[in-house]
Amino acid sequence: MLREFPRAPTPVAALRLPNGNTLISADGAVTEYDVANTIIWRIDGEWLPNIQIGVLAGLERLPNGNTIVCNWNTRDTGEKVGAHIFEVTPDKRIVWQVTGTHIGQVAQCQILTPDLKVREEAIIR
Repeated sequence: MLREFPRAPTPVAALRLPNGNTLISADGAVTEYDVANTIIWRIDGEWLPNIQIGVLAGLERLPNGNTIVCNWNTRDTGEKVGAHIFEVTPDKRIVWQVTGTHIGQVAQCQILTPDLKVREEAIIR
């Protein structure tokens, strides 16, 4: 089935979720649309006041409902941290983040097990 979504600049990633919703990274935001294209969840600079937003890019939805977000072309500024990868809960709390000047640009990532194997859980990539 082909679907159209409200147009936003710089779309990077889209995931069709098992419930039929679609998660899209575009225009400095990650937005989840239901089957009627209604926004049911969204994070952006307003919800992430301590993170310097670059281009929100690669996405993973974890079995617990949290979302892994890659934040390409970001860096630390005076008052915000350049979180290259972060995990955010459905209620928009940051669980963890990868920061630092030693990290290059991150457009996509995959969360692995401690022994560097693909996780077996139903992660949506």
